[in-house]
Amino acid sequence: MYLVAENLVLWARSELIGYAVNLLQAGAE
Repeated sequence: MYLVAENLVLWARSELIGYAVNLLQAGAE
């Protein structure tokens, strides 16, 4: 169960990073 939670955190973090990068790229154009 701990492993599942850890994977979920890593996935959520990568999703947030991807979202932030998209926002930055959209704002830079």
